[in-house]
Amino acid sequence: MSTSKLNTSHVLSAALFAVFLAVSSAFGVMVWIKNTVDKNRQTELRQYFFKRCAEEGGAHVFRTVENVKGVYQMRLREYKGTIFDAVRKKDLPEDPYGYTSSEATKPQYKYVNPPWGDFEFFEAPIPPEGFNSHYTYTRPGKLSPVIVDSNPSYKRYFGHVQDVSKMQEEWVGTLNSQYGFTWREVHTKEDELRGIIGSELLVVELATGEVLGVRKGFWSNLKDGFHPACPLGWDNDYTREFVKQVLLTD
Repeated sequence: MSTSKLNTSHVLSAALFAVFLAVSSAFGVMVWIKNTVDKNRQTELRQYFFKRCAEEGGAHVFRTVENVKGVYQMRLREYKGTIFDAVRKKDLPEDPYGYTSSEATKPQYKYVNPPWGDFEFFEAPIPPEGFNSHYTYTRPGKLSPVIVDSNPSYKRYFGHVQDVSKMQEEWVGTLNSQYGFTWREVHTKEDELRGIIGSELLVVELATGEVLGVRKGFWSNLKDGFHPACPLGWDNDYTREFVKQVLLTD
């Protein structure tokens, strides 16, 4: 092979290697920039999330009521499995901060279950047909419901004492409860753009609509290792425990 051909081959190889190094370097810079931007974005989102929580999150009791006999759950929770099942399926409930699968399936046992739930009775709407509430939950030996009114709108539960007496269920047309609780989704456009869902739990006087207490929390869809709920303290009995702060049974 001639010297000129060798020189041309070397030059071409050197040029290709230089191009490879340039492309590799550029790609590395692009990856670094992307990682830096993603990290900065995650930091900004995390700071925003905790700022919103610090400014507006938490529980506020405006008025307590004594000697409350029963409570009405004004809205049923649609069953989504556990909250983490819902996250994996990207099918979050309206109120992820307050949602629990047990409240979506058997809330009566949270409120009529002394000494933890010491209300005398618990009332809730009869689920509309097709509503995914799993509200037909039954325990072995559960008593059949008693249809009290010919056109019932509500279920009333009472009489349950663990290991002593079974839960009794009536389908009725009117409520005995004077107080109830509900929830609503509350967040800004800026929250939504950042994957944050805010919600409020409200305890109200049914006759007047007066809000007796409110608990506000936030849920984040970020996946960078911190707990998605704020304020912390969130657990399966969080809703009941706040309701009991407002509605005292003695």
